[in-house]
Amino acid sequence: MPLPTQNAGHVTTAQEWSDILAFIQPLFARKTIDESVTSSTTIQDDDELSLTVIANATYDVTCHIIYQADGVGDMNVQFSGPAGASFNWVANGVASTQTATGSFFVGEGTLATTNIVVGGNGAGSSVVCRPSGLLIVGGTAGTFRFRWTQGTSSGTATIVKANSFMTARRVA
Repeated sequence: MPLPTQNAGHVTTAQEWSDILAFIQPLFARKTIDESVTSSTTIQDDDELSLTVIANATYDVTCHIIYQADGVGDMNVQFSGPAGASFNWVANGVASTQTATGSFFVGEGTLATTNIVVGGNGAGSSVVCRPSGLLIVGGTAGTFRFRWTQGTSSGTATIVKANSFMTARRVA
């Protein structure tokens, strides 16, 4: 939906203001507590990182995921969204085969069909993964979610840390 055209003397209605704000105000979700997975490779919805998106809209999505994982467990990343939505994304982060903190990885994915495994730097050592991409929502509004688990089952917890966040800025 395009922004409304204003003519001289026009008084903007509450609905018009609502439409304008929906278009220009970014969506935002932030983790307030740590969340962990141990000894599991079953992908799960993150408890806090989700956004409600509207039908027939396009969003520029950026995530900043702070996590801890050992070099065996790593972290497996995925996204889900409403029926008919598509999300073409990349994840910048530590390589799952990393041997030093300077080893980086970029993976490419699509909505709910691609998992990207990013590496850990050892228990208690936080690293960051930066998934980003273009979300195109079809005719069905709904929830866009960050999903994750361990890349390889490990007795050492993989933890998505508090203050991780995701934003979606509507671009069309």
